[in-house]
Amino acid sequence: MIERHVLVALHERDMGGASTALLRAFEPMAASGWRFSFWVPAGGSAAAAVADHGWPLAGAERPLRYSWDALHEPPGAARRILAAPGYLRRFRAHVAQTAPDVVHLNTVLCVPEALAARSVGARTLVYVHEMVRGARGELAMALMRAVDHAAAVSHANAAPLRARGIPVTVVTTGQVLASARERGVAGERVVVGTLATVSRRKGSDTFLAAAQALRPAWPAVEFRMIGSPAPAGPERDWAKDIVARAQAAGIVCRTTSDPLAELADWDVFVLPSRADPFPLAVLEAMACGVPVVAAAVDGIREQVTSETGLLVAPGDERALAAAIEALLSHPDRRLRLGAAGRARVAARFTPERHAHELADAYDRACAPRGGVRV
Repeated sequence: MIERHVLVALHERDMGGASTALLRAFEPMAASGWRFSFWVPAGGSAAAAVADHGWPLAGAERPLRYSWDALHEPPGAARRILAAPGYLRRFRAHVAQTAPDVVHLNTVLCVPEALAARSVGARTLVYVHEMVRGARGELAMALMRAVDHAAAVSHANAAPLRARGIPVTVVTTGQVLASARERGVAGERVVVGTLATVSRRKGSDTFLAAAQALRPAWPAVEFRMIGSPAPAGPERDWAKDIVARAQAAGIVCRTTSDPLAELADWDVFVLPSRADPFPLAVLEAMACGVPVVAAAVDGIREQVTSETGLLVAPGDERALAAAIEALLSHPDRRLRLGAAGRARVAARFTPERHAHELADAYDRACAPRGGVRV
């Protein structure tokens, strides 16, 4: 067994779904000759999670931001811009000192770190969890031509990279199964909810409109909107207004640090995203045996089939309400779809499969430069 060292750079201080799934995939890989160390911003739950696994950990506060609004977060744009070269020099020195076989950048937002790693001869892999679109997306893809290999979380977000000749492997996220709950078909409280950051991209307003339309005919149904408002920028006020309107309409609004526990008593999971590469929340709902009603966009179409849920056009609140009502009206169908979704996760979206696909992507990143890469 040949040991290979991967240095993993996370851009976020606190663990998100993508990082959580990644750590799960590393566990079977560690038994197969892969060794991991991490570069993580200090002081948040991400560093704590890595430390709990016992993996080597280093890092520094990351001044880089992707959007203009985020760049102006404290301590301000000027100080962030001035701090960026020093941060990248520290990262570059850490790569040179640790000499990994491959540097894993866990988002397209880490392309600057990828370029810094390449400057000392390191092999690099960027794991793309975003739908890379628009002017910023074009810039990111232009820079990614210098990366050795890319991993994409779905075929949908791999397509634009392939179209520009960037070598990419699809590496789908894995999800553990939750304990199955006995779900009744009549006489019990019914819960319909969405679990996502409150934002336009996640279609929070579409969910609110559908729930408001359904409440008069279904007064006993409990609607839930679980997630915090977008953290910064002009959308935050919009998101706060959505939450206030949802609360006024009788929708339960809160946050959670344990999605599987939250989903345990749900009967219908709703995600009307306008764009979404491969949302972990969909897999979490399916892993809990909860049928899915979602928008037919991007990677969601690779997760949800007609046997596991219902797909509607993004932004179509009437179609969303009709799909939810179709499941409210047919409890037996909810049970069938939920059971099929759980079986689909067990067959296609496991941490072990995630690990296998990730190892293949690392091997491609480590291949001799100038050779054939697919």
